[in-house]
Amino acid sequence: LDGITLRIGIGGIEPFLFFSTVHDASGQNRTKITGYVPDLVELLRSKLGFIPDMQLVPFNVINDVLIQTVNNGTYDIII
Repeated sequence: LDGITLRIGIGGIEPFLFFSTVHDASGQNRTKITGYVPDLVELLRSKLGFIPDMQLVPFNVINDVLIQTVNNGTYDIII
């Protein structure tokens, strides 16, 4: 997977995901995502070399629909 971009659908609640607002160098507010899921993605990235494109999955989506989003190519993987 070295160098391949993976679209990773992430969803969940604390402690799997934490959201905080940070100010970047240009003074813009950005949402920073931390927690177990981003840590897991980073560990896998460091071992496998892929480029993560993490995208938030709507919280109210049922599992059958999530599986379809992988099947139809919206995401490469859901965590």
